[in-house]
Amino acid sequence: KEKNTNKLKEILEDFKLSYGSGSRDTDMMLSILANKYSSSGNYKAFAEYADQISDKSRKASLYNNVAWQLAEKGENLEFADKISKESLDIMRSLENDPASKPNYFSKNQYRNEIKSSYTMYADTYGLILFKEGKKEEALKYQEEALGENKMGSPEVNERYAQFLLANKKPKEAQQAASRYIANNQYTPKLKEYLKEAYTTNEGSSKGYNDYLTGLEKQANQKSLVELKEKMINEEAHDFTLKNLKGEDVTLGELKGKTVILDFWATWCGPCKASFPGMQQAVTKYKDDTKVEFLFIDTWEQGSPEKRKKSVNDFITKNKYTFNVLLDTPVKEGSNNYVTTDMYGINGIPTKIILGPDGNIKFKIVGDDGNPEKLIKDIELMIGLLQS
Repeated sequence: KEKNTNKLKEILEDFKLSYGSGSRDTDMMLSILANKYSSSGNYKAFAEYADQISDKSRKASLYNNVAWQLAEKGENLEFADKISKESLDIMRSLENDPASKPNYFSKNQYRNEIKSSYTMYADTYGLILFKEGKKEEALKYQEEALGENKMGSPEVNERYAQFLLANKKPKEAQQAASRYIANNQYTPKLKEYLKEAYTTNEGSSKGYNDYLTGLEKQANQKSLVELKEKMINEEAHDFTLKNLKGEDVTLGELKGKTVILDFWATWCGPCKASFPGMQQAVTKYKDDTKVEFLFIDTWEQGSPEKRKKSVNDFITKNKYTFNVLLDTPVKEGSNNYVTTDMYGINGIPTKIILGPDGNIKFKIVGDDGNPEKLIKDIELMIGLLQS
């Protein structure tokens, strides 16, 4: 909690005198100091403290985090290149060092953890190299970022297609982008790269829309199969909560409709990241009397008045047309909220979809950063429940 850098250094040195170096606590303190220096742009001091971290995995993670921040801003790329490459070298060294495995990991778990970290760090390094104009090298590391099945997150896939085009490989770009779209692992930008590759390969964009529609049909079919496998049939708990207008909303009165409950909070980054997509879904079904969206705000801090004001200000500022319900704490000051606990919510965002029979049919936890897929999945779920 200490804000003063000099005092932080004193705390670290006092701790070392009492307990020595090389512990998890020392490494944590070194990370805090290193991060503080990187935030202020003092990368020499950052390196000084980061280099002292004994846990190689922690050091590699710290290097990657700072390198990524610099890559996104396009700043100090030479330094970002250096520490990003170092993070990869560290993970490679751990791969061949069984003694470095923590006790809480099995051999397979540790191997998978290292592979996962390496691919993530390779994505960072690929972006840095690309921004440095080293296109061929960037492509090489972006291929590694895709992992063994050659398919990463939507953003990783997007960058791979971008790098292929930059290296004048439109055929490979089209093949890759097509596969990602057909498997629902794409961003809106990836569609632009697909169109660019298609146009180059075919000599014009004629037929592109039909080509894309075919891929989207494959994606929808894949999603449909996956959703059917995930469908459940659990009894829902009835509740009555007030919305921002002060009106009572009772879940039981909505039986006969498909109801989407979205548990969220104003401080929750992934919740807010999903809202532009959710707004599109709300707008699409605003005239459908058989579909209802309820956004249940939970885990907010402060008095009831303060909670209501912060939620209302957020919704108003962003011009969302959500019907927001305010969950209530078990007792004032508690971190437990009545409806949230009732539904066993352990993390947000969590979306619970109820069928017309009033039972829970789907649960979606978290946000994968793919708004198009989120909207399509909601449309497919509504379609399944209304058929």
